[in-house]
Amino acid sequence: MTTLPRRRRKPYGVAWYERLVERLQIIGTSAPVYLDQADAFLRMEIPTDPQEHALFERAQRICSELRSALMERERPTLVRGQRVWLAGHNPVSDGAGQFERQIEVLAAVPIPPPAIALHFREAGYKRRGHFFDMESLGYVVLAAWRHNLAARGVFNEDLYRPTSIWLTMTKMDDRGEGVEIAHEPPVSPAPATVAVDLLIANPPTQSARGRIIPELIGRTELSESPWLGLELAFGPEVDIGEFGFYGPIKPLIDAMSPLLGRDSGGGPADHRLHDLRIRSDGAPDGGVRVRFWYCKDGPRVGYQAVPDGFSSPTAMLE
Repeated sequence: MTTLPRRRRKPYGVAWYERLVERLQIIGTSAPVYLDQADAFLRMEIPTDPQEHALFERAQRICSELRSALMERERPTLVRGQRVWLAGHNPVSDGAGQFERQIEVLAAVPIPPPAIALHFREAGYKRRGHFFDMESLGYVVLAAWRHNLAARGVFNEDLYRPTSIWLTMTKMDDRGEGVEIAHEPPVSPAPATVAVDLLIANPPTQSARGRIIPELIGRTELSESPWLGLELAFGPEVDIGEFGFYGPIKPLIDAMSPLLGRDSGGGPADHRLHDLRIRSDGAPDGGVRVRFWYCKDGPRVGYQAVPDGFSSPTAMLE
């Protein structure tokens, strides 16, 4: 099991094991992937504190009982073109409701497709008076499949590495707020709409305030319309599923303020991105092809209901 980079692991403590036991009892067999993650965590950690160890053994017993109760069943992924709709609030990274939303994702789509699309529907583009960025919404969903939710700062052994990612964000329709998860590779932007097309030879992989990308020196802000589309085409060696501070996506977007402009706090105005298309079939040798265009509010696409028999496992967690 691989730990996340540059993150110190803290002692788990009694409260952590109490919460694990509570979550296992509530979620039960409704999200088998979370049960897998809890099993993996319990194999990794053996506490020495007597109170922690008692809760540890209780969690082990619950996992064993759930395994016995869980009938062997298929865990299908989405076929190409298939999509499911998850209603409700879309939390940002480390925001309220993140864990509950991730359990809903695991229950609805246990095995993610190789070409993942996440189409977010929002009541508005500000929370508590401040813009939020779409990548943060995407991080929450992708981390459901990449991180062990029963542990802290740990990747799953079988790390999900999508071949493409497509994020969009639009105003909600009659379905209300939610996210549509689809097996859908991103289409390329129409050449006539592209406002910027360039190759960045050495894209950053760690966020740092004030970073300057040589290829963006002398570039001016894309200011003709408030919302932008962005395509990032990396080579196949790049893990495009990592949306954290150490990875190929966020550090690169954070360094694009010459094109994005700056927000009220002086950071990159990445809230302007409403259509983000990321591919791993593009520039080789560590580079990335970058294409910007102006977009109205992201494309609208059809959907279908979540799989038959699905019910949210998180209602009792709230």
